[in-house]
Amino acid sequence: MLMTLIQKEIMHHLLSVRFIALLLMCLLLVPLTLHINYRNYLQNQVNYQESIKLSTAETEEKPPNSPAPDMAETPLSETLRHSMVDLLLLCFLAVVLTTVAFLKFFRSDI
Repeated sequence: MLMTLIQKEIMHHLLSVRFIALLLMCLLLVPLTLHINYRNYLQNQVNYQESIKLSTAETEEKPPNSPAPDMAETPLSETLRHSMVDLLLLCFLAVVLTTVAFLKFFRSDI
């Protein structure tokens, strides 16, 4: 009995107009999307190869004795001092938004 009902429901869905339309759309759109993405991939590959050729040509033209950039190390305490406002704001927003979410949940639960 249950198997008959299941078969009837499946056949009802498979023979519906909506299922057939969606199946046709998928059969059309999936290969079309694959074709378009494959063309984009090939174009990106060509662009990447051209950019590599340009960058190697530019590096060959530069003199080898170019000065190195000045990289000063900042201590951890200074980095934390600069980012303290951001961290406090992030913690404050996390607490406030979590509290609001719990209050809305409890109000809808009652």
